[in-house]
Amino acid sequence: VIKQERRNSIEDHVSALSFERLESLAYLSSAYRTPVIGWMHDLQRLEALQLQQWYQAWYAPNNATLVVVGNVTPDGVKALAQKYFDHLDRRTTPVAVVPVELSTPGERSLTLYAPISAPQLIMSFNIPGLATAQERGTAHALRLLEILLAGSN
Repeated sequence: VIKQERRNSIEDHVSALSFERLESLAYLSSAYRTPVIGWMHDLQRLEALQLQQWYQAWYAPNNATLVVVGNVTPDGVKALAQKYFDHLDRRTTPVAVVPVELSTPGERSLTLYAPISAPQLIMSFNIPGLATAQERGTAHALRLLEILLAGSN
């Protein structure tokens, strides 16, 4: 199922594949280098026990977020959340490691040949994010600049 999801969401879409390769090139030494769904060659080597151990380590009620959308009331949501989730025990989860990137990684480039209608140029710059900026305002200002210049959401 995971391998098929990877094929459907990444490998069959040139733009997704391009951004995946961009991130692997941009983040040389951090965990951001690896796609959330994983690399196909790693998925080929996984065994069921490894997946079960990962699931047990990270899928805990205290490591989850409940999102509710619709015409609801806080009391109604709370009652349903308690009904369906209150019996789940809290578990200790592994400590998430903050990625550390090279201080001055330098310029890198990659040419990806794929069947597309017109050539594309994708550029990226390593900038501080909320987790790494010395001042949060810097990260917010850079995000706003990205939206203004590139039309991102």
